Amino acid sequence: MIAVLESGRGPFLRAIADALAEALSDADTPEQGNAVIALPALEPRRDVDGATAAIALDPESLARAHEANVALRLAWIGWLDPRWEDVIASAHHVLVAHPSLVDPVIALGAPRARVEVASWIAPRGERDRAAARAALGIDADVPFVIVPTQVIGDDLTALLLQLALVREGVRIAFDVAEDVEAARALRRRVAFPAHMFAEGPTASLAWTAADRVVARLDGPELARAFAHGAAPILAPPRPADLFTARALAGEGLATTVVNDATLAVAIDDACSRASIDRSRAALAALAIDRGAERVAAIVQRIVRDPAARRAIAGLPDGLEAIGPERREAPSAAAPKPPSRDEQIENELEALRARIRDEKS
Repeated sequence: MIAVLESGRGPFLRAIADALAEALSDADTPEQGNAVIALPALEPRRDVDGATAAIALDPESLARAHEANVALRLAWIGWLDPRWEDVIASAHHVLVAHPSLVDPVIALGAPRARVEVASWIAPRGERDRAAARAALGIDADVPFVIVPTQVIGDDLTALLLQLALVREGVRIAFDVAEDVEAARALRRRVAFPAHMFAEGPTASLAWTAADRVVARLDGPELARAFAHGAAPILAPPRPADLFTARALAGEGLATTVVNDATLAVAIDDACSRASIDRSRAALAALAIDRGAERVAAIVQRIVRDPAARRAIAGLPDGLEAIGPERREAPSAAAPKPPSRDEQIENELEALRARIRDEKS
């Protein structure tokens, strides 16, 4: 039995757990009766105990699997949650959503040999951007940016000042999730045209309609943006995360904010038609809609043979020759062959001898 574990930290995490559980159920399992269960936060521990393998989507779930002594423990990492550092060493395999996450996850404590690149995971269901925009009353060509309240931090005033400087025509919408205090603060203090929404049907429409999402590399909004086809505008990354931010930006998957004072400039740049089209093409190439199936295939492969692992990109395959070509020492049993110059000289001497013989 393969358990898909999440800790109830929001509907998005639950939705991708459901998508992965469904993909695992549809996949070819290694044994008859190898069932898949998706466990919410308060599911009785005996269900975890009955699993022969578990894939955890957040640090708390990996800790649960470890405490239950599940025989094979996997972790899926779609954003750089620093809390993984406390538990990641207990995972037998670590699946990351993108190559740019490999080194940061190793820095969190995952042994390199256990890390493998998989995919981001999208919730099940059709995501029709045009229909979502029509339902919300947003014109098809208007840039639409979501600002989750998790990215606000301690200085709401500075954030609102930057958002007020964003060019006219860009629609800003705050996702307050279930944070009543954040909703109250935004009602009092927003001094420019904007919208906000809470978790529920409107949130699903808004994320589907979005062109861009202001996100942190260590927050779930990063994976949620990718899952809904919206390229993130990355809040100023920590020094340790600069490589990941630059890698994502280099592939056209994200825009990086240099510092808090340049957020408005970054949003304006990210919301140009050329930038939006480029990011959509880059996201389409990742085929995240099939991400759950790709992750499920990797999980099934590991369950079949936990000791097996794919070769790590960049490592030698077998005995790889490096450096200049080795020159073998001369051997008494094998005389050194003549050089090219010596061969030419020998041929010329043979030609001269033949000419002398003909003259005589």
